[in-house]
Amino acid sequence: MSQTAPYRVRPAGPFDAAGIAQTYVRSWRQSYRGIIADRVLDGMDERRIALGWRQTLTSPKPGQHTLVAGRAGSPGSVVGFLSCGPAEQAADGLAEIFTLYLLRQQQGLGLGRRLVAAAAESLLADGQARAIVWVLFDNPARGFYEALGGQLGRQRTYQMGSAKLPAVSYQWPDLYRLEERAAGLSAIALGSALPPLLDAAGGG
Repeated sequence: MSQTAPYRVRPAGPFDAAGIAQTYVRSWRQSYRGIIADRVLDGMDERRIALGWRQTLTSPKPGQHTLVAGRAGSPGSVVGFLSCGPAEQAADGLAEIFTLYLLRQQQGLGLGRRLVAAAAESLLADGQARAIVWVLFDNPARGFYEALGGQLGRQRTYQMGSAKLPAVSYQWPDLYRLEERAAGLSAIALGSALPPLLDAAGGG
């Protein structure tokens, strides 16, 4: 039986807000320890974050999608999630992956790639043609986007308290090719004994 059989990718609803918030906080603390100050990570308020996600999922912006990966048969189970939509202040046809996080215990199962493939499918249906994601420069998940064929693009800096965190963008000029590549790599991961590609990511 496939090791990903217990998991499914689906559109998120307001009832997923608590699970998304928990995964968000745990992923930040797992991925960004040593990159972002401990006081910021340790001070994250899971309840406040859940309220924000509940509002987002109850009244999403036009063209915005949130997808979750969770255990099949367990409503509200969230081990990873992705949010995407039209890029802010950008030309028509450009979509952005705003967030993509996966718990460390579920990395390497192809779930991150399944989330990306499902997101690309939704964005294509909306008429989007290209995609971009922003990733902290020191985030080890950069290899995930490179494996999906992302082209290194512009750089910018995030201000977090007194710290300035450099970030880079990855771009896909053809959203269909991103969907095709993510779906293909996910299928390979299901049936291959080769070491899995890094499968957790953080952008935005």
